[in-house]
Amino acid sequence: MDIAAWSISFHQAELMQKAGVSVLKMAMEQAQVQMDGVLEVMAASVKAMEQSVMPHLGAHIDIRI
Repeated sequence: MDIAAWSISFHQAELMQKAGVSVLKMAMEQAQVQMDGVLEVMAASVKAMEQSVMPHLGAHIDIRI
């Protein structure tokens, strides 16, 4: 294989690798956004569950001096 063909092959492989990394980064960012959404929903459902199990907690404040 001559140097020109090797150079073209090398640059094509490099471009494919960069494209793959770019797609992987986009997938990771999307997964992070989805995970943030899941965590928000879980936090809201935990709070709602706590209120349904013990609705009297947090309803009154006792202050004595």
